[in-house]
Amino acid sequence: FIKMYLSNSQKSTGSIVTIIGLCLYLLGVLMLFDRLLILLGNILFLIGTGYIVGTFALVTFFVRPTKMKGSLCYFSGFFLILVNWAVLGSAVQLVGLFYLFRDFLPQLYSASKYIPAVGPYICNSPFLNQLVGRISGTKANTI
Repeated sequence: FIKMYLSNSQKSTGSIVTIIGLCLYLLGVLMLFDRLLILLGNILFLIGTGYIVGTFALVTFFVRPTKMKGSLCYFSGFFLILVNWAVLGSAVQLVGLFYLFRDFLPQLYSASKYIPAVGPYICNSPFLNQLVGRISGTKANTI
């Protein structure tokens, strides 16, 4: 049941569905927190992500003990949006996304050195190094 590889069409289809989901979510926020657009964006984002990484891997990511706080916030926000509290639900979802993906922040920070013109300034900043370390929960010297 677990996919070991993805074809190019599966990667592109999953990426397109995920991007459409993100765009619908942002459009829902821009349309003064339109509940239906935000819900449709959330659903398409989860479907697209599940299509890219696989359903089992996606479920495993959300139920990991270290990710429980983020998963609880994300799905609580989804429920709040469902019961017509779109502003509060979106805020709770953003907190959940932060907790789910804050482990990836050091990788993004170290990849920022490849940004033309500003990359070296970002990577050599001791303030940003300590801030990323503090937010992600890692030691500042290891980033």
